[in-house]
Amino acid sequence: MAKQYRVSWISSEGLRRAKSALAVALSLTILLGGMGVATWKAYGWYQAWQQRDDYIGDGDADVQVVVSPGQGWGRVADTLMAADVIKDPSLFEDEALTLAPNGPLQWGTWNLKTHLPAASAAKMMTDLDTNGKPKNLLVVKLTIKEGMRLADMAATMETQLGTTQAEFDAAVTALAADPASFHLNAAATANAANLAGILDPWRAAYSFGPAAGSIAEGYLFPATYDIFPPINSKVTDVFTMMADQFNKVATDLNLEAGAAALGLTPQQVVTIASILEVEVLPADQPKAARVFLNRFAANMPLQMNSTVDYGLGRSGLAKLSTADAQKDTPYSTYVHAGLPPTPIGNPSRAALEAALNPAEGPWLYWVTVDLRTGETVFTDSVDEFNAASERFHQWCAANPDVCK
Repeated sequence: MAKQYRVSWISSEGLRRAKSALAVALSLTILLGGMGVATWKAYGWYQAWQQRDDYIGDGDADVQVVVSPGQGWGRVADTLMAADVIKDPSLFEDEALTLAPNGPLQWGTWNLKTHLPAASAAKMMTDLDTNGKPKNLLVVKLTIKEGMRLADMAATMETQLGTTQAEFDAAVTALAADPASFHLNAAATANAANLAGILDPWRAAYSFGPAAGSIAEGYLFPATYDIFPPINSKVTDVFTMMADQFNKVATDLNLEAGAAALGLTPQQVVTIASILEVEVLPADQPKAARVFLNRFAANMPLQMNSTVDYGLGRSGLAKLSTADAQKDTPYSTYVHAGLPPTPIGNPSRAALEAALNPAEGPWLYWVTVDLRTGETVFTDSVDEFNAASERFHQWCAANPDVCK
């Protein structure tokens, strides 16, 4: 915005001196002669004159002002004047440029006050907290838990961002139609053309929404994200942020080369990591990752309860019945050989690292014998596996509230 130049019969320096002199004169009058009607009127006139170009004081009502992408201090000044935060845009722009020459620190919603002096408004928009973040910027922390399924993110976003299920489903559908525009990792779309015929009938049979078995499952990184409403608070914005973070982590871990070294595809590694996230504690994940490879080599079915739960729309590693295990969903690793068609959640960095760096060992089985502590037994012996399974059943009998 071009500066506003004002024509005045007195220079700005002279104006400041005149204001100061008048302030002193009025103060003396009040002290020596009392607060008469004429003096009171003169004092009111003085205050109005002093604020001819700028407000004074600490501001009045709370107000939120949105700074949009691409706005420099000039356009911000116009926005603030329209919101009655400041009186003179050029005064604000000068102050702001002095404090932050490169422009606004962040686009988003700023918590300000009406009737602020230009210097105060500029300071409020450039003040940083102890973490180096803007003090007066509205920030919503969106936390996506490690291992969370895509479908479960809808409720989290509704609670933390105010989005709706319809908006979420529309974003999932848009992502599937144009994954590149969301920066979705190439591994996610490796088998996309073959999945529709497998997964569409399954979704219809169980009345699942588009998030179940989505190509994005596994590739939206779980973390805490800073959201600046309304700039990046749409579901589509969040998906893109999460996909970008997954790509960063995948690059850091050298996902493609690491998968190839194990004789796997990146998609297989991400799928294994998503199962590890649900099945075992982080300390046991490298050993569990080795079980996958040993079972592949022995042509053994994986028989993972977590994949069965995903196929049935359940969570929490519910106690699995034989009938459940044998239900023919695409995710039953009791019925179908190999890995499920997609990841079953969105794995953490630790789970991805474990999948890429399996521990050395002969293990073919694991059994979590205590669901509260996560204690897990690894073995390559059928007898030891059966003994551990019996321990688990005894534990469940003693803890029926957990093993439902």
